[in-house]
Amino acid sequence: MAEPIEELAVLDLRISECERHITEQTERVAQMKTRGQNVEDSEQLLSNLANSLFALQQLRKLVSQEVREGQREQRRYSVRDS
Repeated sequence: MAEPIEELAVLDLRISECERHITEQTERVAQMKTRGQNVEDSEQLLSNLANSLFALQQLRKLVSQEVREGQREQRRYSVRDS
């Protein structure tokens, strides 16, 4: 398993990619609507992407909290060792 700080970097990348996919899919849906095409599946994909983004953001919060707690622990031990 990766270190929490490394995990944050990976999550940041995945969040950025997901946001890009959402932007692209939003544009596709808008174009399809202007052409009168059925957008049901495309809107479902957009919804799935939004749910994925939310899950990634929640996971990032948890990992970020883990990093902060680890830093507090390190400071606590370094104070004891001094």
